[in-house]
Amino acid sequence: MQKKPFKQFIQIPGPNPIIVPGDEGEWDDHLLEACDIFKDGETYYFYYHATSKNGRSYEVGVATAPHPMGPWTKPAENPVLTLGADGAWDDYAVACALIHKEGLDAYYMYYSGKSKSTGPGDWSVGLAKAPHPLGPWKKISLDAPLIDGFGYVGGMVNALGKYWMYNEHPISSTGDDYGTMSLATAYAPEGPWTIHDEGPILGPGEWGAWDDGGFSESKVFYRDGIFHLFYGG
Repeated sequence: MQKKPFKQFIQIPGPNPIIVPGDEGEWDDHLLEACDIFKDGETYYFYYHATSKNGRSYEVGVATAPHPMGPWTKPAENPVLTLGADGAWDDYAVACALIHKEGLDAYYMYYSGKSKSTGPGDWSVGLAKAPHPLGPWKKISLDAPLIDGFGYVGGMVNALGKYWMYNEHPISSTGDDYGTMSLATAYAPEGPWTIHDEGPILGPGEWGAWDDGGFSESKVFYRDGIFHLFYGG
């Protein structure tokens, strides 16, 4: 069977920006960064993490649209994932949300979390579950992270009888806020998850290459028997 050729991506000039910071005093009135986009039914859900000018760290919000180009609307449920209670493993930041649907009405959100008591690069992976993409999201990993110390959540796919998660880990191992791409696997969405013990599965490019500083976010697809990993470098 002849495989279809790869098609080039096309940059669409607008309308941009599609999501902007909230009004003064809102939870997302400072910095916004993209996490994941997820289609369910006829609605698109754009998950992002954001900070506020009052000093509150990253929390996760969502915007919805009937089409990939928008218009995007922030629902009243925001933020849909908030910081853990004081002393929790994710009481400083929750970010890098990744959405996975299992069956008809089980939605999983994998996210990176950080404690006030840990160092700059010490991020772990948590898990929340909801009956709908807007929530309410209930954290499953309250007392301890789902995967301890496994960096920034990137891409995850269910293929070949396993769940495969690709994260930036260790964080800042190759540059400021950039690292190698590492793998963890599980046989069920809630784990247990095992970090690939042979080290990172993808390292920086050769010196002088566009990605010689390492990687940050990623997205993975399994198609025609091949894993396709899209990443920022």
